Amino acid sequence: MVVSAHLAGCAGCRNWQEAAHRLTRTARLAPVRAMADDTERILEAVLADRTVKVRRLPRGNQLVRAGLAAAALAQLVIIIPALVLGNAGIGVPLHASRELGAFNLALAVGFAAAALRPALARGMLPLVGAATVGLVVLAMIDTMAGETTVLAEVPHLIAVAGLVLLYLAGGPLPALRYRRG
Repeated sequence: MVVSAHLAGCAGCRNWQEAAHRLTRTARLAPVRAMADDTERILEAVLADRTVKVRRLPRGNQLVRAGLAAAALAQLVIIIPALVLGNAGIGVPLHASRELGAFNLALAVGFAAAALRPALARGMLPLVGAATVGLVVLAMIDTMAGETTVLAEVPHLIAVAGLVLLYLAGGPLPALRYRRG
């Protein structure tokens, strides 16, 4: 509103505004001049400048993939009772049993996905690593406290084996580096 009032009383600013509108309109409506298509040349230059890192999977890749598939199947087999029957252990409430089943089903699906596409393994390492370390630490604490037995905790070795196989399939995570923004 203040600008409109100023333009109404100032011929110089009004002339400048009209010239700016004409210039914008001319730029928008002017025919585009022909330009060379440099797409191919630019892409070649970009690709030539790029360092291609091809990571070779270990020689035993087929064995690692088979191990991940076996870990997925074993994880699935041990958790079916909890998913279907709600039976994760004596005295475990139905809902908690099914939540444990869902967690273990997720591990099984992750192991199966990495068996099918080993390139996915590296991305799974932090999550599966944290879950597996948590399972092992809690199993040790609960076993020492007499809350469970070593035999009852043996199925967690499937998660440990799966974690090791994920590491072998995907390799270690790159070191985290601090970048100045």
